Amino acid sequence: MDETLQERLEILEASHQISPEIRAHVTRFVEGFERTHAVVLGEANAGAFVTHFAIACARLQQGKPVEECPESIAELARRYPELREQASRMFDGIAENATEAEVGFLTMYLCLLLGKES
Repeated sequence: MDETLQERLEILEASHQISPEIRAHVTRFVEGFERTHAVVLGEANAGAFVTHFAIACARLQQGKPVEECPESIAELARRYPELREQASRMFDGIAENATEAEVGFLTMYLCLLLGKES
């Protein structure tokens, strides 16, 4: 994970938007994703994703998940069930109450990171 993404997570933690536990969780996922998919994530291609993922984890821990998502995102999750499943597992160990909307938004980001059609 490049320095700019690490700084992004530092700022979120320092401003008490995420916990150290969430920061470590997001870092582990990003590093694993880079290894698995042979892709380098940085500010340009993953800045919004890292922020969204971290804040989504915080929302779920607070019991305030996003409940609704646009039909276009739900359709994307149906079109790429393997990425939808991966997005669902991204919350494992950090939050157990992920809604379909939260999973759908992460599926959208995974599609973008992997160059899948949107």
